Amino acid sequence: TASDSAIFDRARLETIMDGRKGKELLIIDIAVPRDVDPAAASIDGITLFDIDALWSFCTKNSLIGNDGAYLEAREIISEEVVRYLEQQSARQVAPLIAGFRNGAEEIRQAELKRFESRLASLSEEQRDTVESLTQGILGKILHEPTIAMNEAAGSPRGDRLAEALRELFNI
Repeated sequence: TASDSAIFDRARLETIMDGRKGKELLIIDIAVPRDVDPAAASIDGITLFDIDALWSFCTKNSLIGNDGAYLEAREIISEEVVRYLEQQSARQVAPLIAGFRNGAEEIRQAELKRFESRLASLSEEQRDTVESLTQGILGKILHEPTIAMNEAAGSPRGDRLAEALRELFNI
């Protein structure tokens, strides 16, 4: 990554390991500068290889001569790191999106309650239609902001969108 500091510090990895219930974790950090705090190697259950350790291993095992395999492995690892970071970003924005959608749903229900006396003469089928109609409208209104938040999660744009959402909708 282009990060100036470790993305995975010791505390974050300890939390991750707590959730793994004793399952070991192999971490391969090929970033320069490092994405994983070297102190993580001392956490029980974590095996950490950085680029220097991998280089040493490859040199000892004559893997450097096979540039194709080395580059392919590096590409696979890089893709998986990106995929993991995207998933983490999406998880971090999920509570904000849920709050946004729940707030909108509360407004929808409050408005239906406000018009309850005017809707009292409707049949059950007509009430179901009004319910479906308002849910559909709300879903369409919330769809694009939800997609935008998920796609931008973890980026500077995502941070700006999240802040705007919090401020505009008091989340």
